[in-house]
Amino acid sequence: MFYFIVFLFMLIALLAEDEKRHLVFIVEMIVLTVILAIRFGQGPDYYSYSQLFAFAGNGIATKGIEIGFYFLMRLFQPNFQFFIAVISVFEMWMLYRFINTYSKHKTFSVLLAMPTLYLTYYFSAIRQGIIISVFIGYLLNCLLEEKWIQYYVVSLLCCTIHLSAAIFLLLPIIKFFDLKTMYIFIVLSIIASLLLSTDVVKQIVASIPIVGPRFAVFFKGSFSFLAIMHRYVVFSIIMFLYLQSDKSERCQNIMLKIYIVGIIVYTVFSFSPLIASRSSYFFKVLELVLIPNLFIDYKHKDVIALFFVCLAFVMLYKNIASYIYQGGYIIQSVIDYPYITIFNTNDLYPYVNPFYKKFNFLHNSWLHELVDSIFDFFQYVFQ
Repeated sequence: MFYFIVFLFMLIALLAEDEKRHLVFIVEMIVLTVILAIRFGQGPDYYSYSQLFAFAGNGIATKGIEIGFYFLMRLFQPNFQFFIAVISVFEMWMLYRFINTYSKHKTFSVLLAMPTLYLTYYFSAIRQGIIISVFIGYLLNCLLEEKWIQYYVVSLLCCTIHLSAAIFLLLPIIKFFDLKTMYIFIVLSIIASLLLSTDVVKQIVASIPIVGPRFAVFFKGSFSFLAIMHRYVVFSIIMFLYLQSDKSERCQNIMLKIYIVGIIVYTVFSFSPLIASRSSYFFKVLELVLIPNLFIDYKHKDVIALFFVCLAFVMLYKNIASYIYQGGYIIQSVIDYPYITIFNTNDLYPYVNPFYKKFNFLHNSWLHELVDSIFDFFQYVFQ
């Protein structure tokens, strides 16, 4: 219920008068930062990162974790919650910079950010959340102002946090393509997706030495018609609004081309929803400013706004349902998904793995983390 109440307050914030909208935006960002920073056990990946943090404290570099993130965890030893809080403040500061700089309707951008960027990437997928934050809060500005040295240096540093950031290194080439060329790339991406989804191609990739087995994992997913339809419906609306707008705005044109790169990447890898969503969201996040900036001067903007509010609510419900499933929560309804903080950690135990119920004396978070790390270590060894 907590997250739906927060969403309701965001809806009310949309009604703020123009002269008060910036103040409301700042209040929203502060509240969301506090919620993010003091969370406990939230999101499917929370305990995985807690385990990685504990391993890093013992000098164990876990396979598959980039060296930059490993050293980042080492830097904040031994307090995992402090680590979470610092990252939370950084992510929200980058989001603030992004929305404050580029959005013409800041409170609407915040509402659009909540279901996926905030609750999925900031709450759970921490490494990618950091990379997305750096992109929207710093790298995007470098790209728009053509500060190439800063852009490439920071992009390379991002690769040490999550290797998927390597796609940033290729992004500047979009300045050589116009929108018509980008449309051609979309058609080619559809063809590529159809080829990659065939069993023959999957077998060829799986047979490649060293990298084959790793990439083969991503081929286990199945094509999601609803997911790709969602992407293309939103893309179609954005393009419709763009064609009605002033096409001379350089910043908006570049962001639109970056957004289209996300559509292309998602389409190419649509045979695997996991890799498609995670590799393309870096660019999908530009919806947060493209949508409000494009509909704000449209004559039927209320209809467009209502559509995206409803879509945001659907995504909120869907994402929370996926957190419950992936995290193994013992919950009957999406409405019952709890918000737990570092101040009421014991309230989490009725909702999670029965293992924790045996340790109801763990009222101190540091003691809980110790036992949790030991338990996860043996799971890791004997799995």
